[in-house]
Amino acid sequence: MANFENNLYCDIDSALQEFVSGKDLIAAIFDETGTNLIAISGQQTLVINREAEAVEINTKDSGGWKDAVQGLKFWNTEIDGAYAQNAESRKLLDDAFNTGKPLCIKIINQALKKAILGGMAIVVKNTLEAPYDDGAIYSIDLKGKGKLVDLTDAAYSEATQMPGEAGAVGA
Repeated sequence: MANFENNLYCDIDSALQEFVSGKDLIAAIFDETGTNLIAISGQQTLVINREAEAVEINTKDSGGWKDAVQGLKFWNTEIDGAYAQNAESRKLLDDAFNTGKPLCIKIINQALKKAILGGMAIVVKNTLEAPYDDGAIYSIDLKGKGKLVDLTDAAYSEATQMPGEAGAVGA
């Protein structure tokens, strides 16, 4: 490894970190068979929120300061983009909203063809906006059911399926 005067002012290692462009991250969902992974069509924005409840544990001897511990964790994702009425992903999302069936969602770095995150979720918001002077836009909110899994962890090394590739792991 290069020295660069002990990296005093040219820290090459930190300059070469793997930064990710937002355009490369996409959300995809599995169809009802669990074998076909379909990119959610028209995506423009993808937001993933991970939060934890704060459980207050205040006591009389806290010196007048509140205290808390981390409680239950939860996650959700917000996706919006250009509306494509006949897209397969649109039909799957509409069906999941109408029936309440959970979806299996996978966040992918499409440039590197690598899985990032995955989990089960339900559709809690399904909005269509149609301004007269612009393209129609959809907005979907998914609420996680259980843990959002870090698919970059070695334990999930077999989670390699990309949108458009049929077949489950081990098939």
